[in-house]
Amino acid sequence: MSQTSSRQFSILQLMVVVTVSALGLIAMTQSSPFLFAVFVTATLVGLLCALLFAIFHPGARRAYWIGFCLWGLGYVTLSGLIETDNAMDSPLLTNQLLTWTYSKVVRPVPLDPALNPVLPAAGGGFGPNVEFQPWRELFMGAGQLLWGWLFAAIGGWLAVVCYRRSLAIRGCGQES
Repeated sequence: MSQTSSRQFSILQLMVVVTVSALGLIAMTQSSPFLFAVFVTATLVGLLCALLFAIFHPGARRAYWIGFCLWGLGYVTLSGLIETDNAMDSPLLTNQLLTWTYSKVVRPVPLDPALNPVLPAAGGGFGPNVEFQPWRELFMGAGQLLWGWLFAAIGGWLAVVCYRRSLAIRGCGQES
């Protein structure tokens, strides 16, 4: 069985990437509490599986899963700790990119005053010219989790590079 280089992806890896990306984008664009819960659960299950893989796989695979866990859990934890009331005040570039994306992708929905006659207006009073910004918090949360998956994958690949360099420096040219 030949070893795959770090630049080749298996069919399974590509299927996981497509599935996670689809779940994340659906959770962002459809913005329902249920879809957000599905994506949060998938993220937690993915990170916990990565932890098991880090424990039980040898060599470069172990390095990948350790990097995946550290970067994924690290980013998801830090993005949750740095939450602010105003997303534009956040020091995270990813949060500002998500805010910009939200303004371009999600359009305010004008509400029909006949169906909702008494809604708070923008000026603090009540009036018919109200627009609803659909589920902004869910969009931002799903986007941060999607960024977490991306950073986890980058962390895994960086860990493999570091692992292989450490083998080369020690002169062990073999991987287990």
